[in-house]
Amino acid sequence: MDSKTLILVIGCGRSGTSAVTGCLYKMGVAVHEKIMISHDNPKGFFENRDVVAMHNRLLEENGGSWDRPPTIMRGRVRASETIADLIRELPGPVCAVKDPRASLCVDLWRLACEEQGVKLCVLEVRRGRDAIVASLMKREGWENVRAENVAKEYALAIHRAREPDIPWATIDFPADLYDSQAWRKILGGFGLALEPDMDAVRAHVDRRLIHYGENGAELHHPPLWTVVIPSRSDEKVIDCVAGLIETHPDIRPEQIVIVSDGLSLRTRWKLRGVGWVRGARPFVFPRAINAGARSAHPDSDLVILGDDVRFVAARAIDRLASLSHDAAAVAPEVVGVCGQSAQRAGATETEADWLAFICAYIPRWVWNEVGPLDERYIGYGYDDVDWCVRARRHGPLRVARDVRVKHLHESSYRSREDWITKYEENRVRFVEKWQGLEAA
Repeated sequence: MDSKTLILVIGCGRSGTSAVTGCLYKMGVAVHEKIMISHDNPKGFFENRDVVAMHNRLLEENGGSWDRPPTIMRGRVRASETIADLIRELPGPVCAVKDPRASLCVDLWRLACEEQGVKLCVLEVRRGRDAIVASLMKREGWENVRAENVAKEYALAIHRAREPDIPWATIDFPADLYDSQAWRKILGGFGLALEPDMDAVRAHVDRRLIHYGENGAELHHPPLWTVVIPSRSDEKVIDCVAGLIETHPDIRPEQIVIVSDGLSLRTRWKLRGVGWVRGARPFVFPRAINAGARSAHPDSDLVILGDDVRFVAARAIDRLASLSHDAAAVAPEVVGVCGQSAQRAGATETEADWLAFICAYIPRWVWNEVGPLDERYIGYGYDDVDWCVRARRHGPLRVARDVRVKHLHESSYRSREDWITKYEENRVRFVEKWQGLEAA
């Protein structure tokens, strides 16, 4: 094997290049640390910001863009020199570079790799044209004709880029992602002594993140996350759901589960379409959250949300999801009363010993491994601390400093009369259970 091998992952946008590059990374192929994440790709694009910026400059200098590829590419020498600089910064001995724009200038990468003595291998990601077009239309808001033209332009550019002296492999998305033989063929063809780790691939690839567009022929995919809201206040829960819809315009009705403690039929009619669970008595937080989690789609991550919590920015939950891929749970900053100082607005910590479940994002696999909230905490507090103690071994408890919620501190399931007494009862339960472990 050469001193360094570069795998260039190409394909039209929305063809699955991010998922494929993520699989390579999980198998031990290095990627540059400057990777990009967005609400519509919380697992990460695995695109180097410098590579993307270089490709954009080259396209703009030639009067084009990623969605309007130029007919002729000038400034090739300067671009090749820039690529050579980027290659020198990449970790080795085997590394991957992914950017759909690279499909338009494979020859420049070949030239730069030859000059640097780096072995170039090209991995072309293929996906059905209809699925690419549908996904582009959904994400970009395009008409069918425009999405079709972009898909065709990239297919033509990739066809022209093929050269017999470049190790070139193809992978069909998503079918080949789970095929160990397909991966062995690809890695063997590149001359790499890597064994595909299919457990790592299955852990990384989330079918819920495969964008199917809105084509009626496409399969329905389960929601990435579901919000569980315990409530007994008609006014508060209506306001809470309205805030969710306002800040998350793509939210689907099945992504909201309300655990009701006597909510009116009128409220249920107003919020028709969302999931409803009748809360068991006595109506306490752990029991309500557990009931909501059981009602949510079994493949959906969980968002615990008080009916007295409001998101400040758009798509905040998607941002929490993007930070959850290696965490046991993620919580936002809190404006208002919060028992965990690390989550208060103005703090600087990015991890904590425990998270206040005013609002928390929990990956489903973590919830399944750790188990539900302990329903013996029938008072107030410490149920979230207890769960976090159990969850620590599965990953960090992360505080998202760029996501903020307002806590109105008027929860409908909390009675003020005996708050202090019940809080102390839960503290005693926690201490007895964990034999004095200091956590709160």
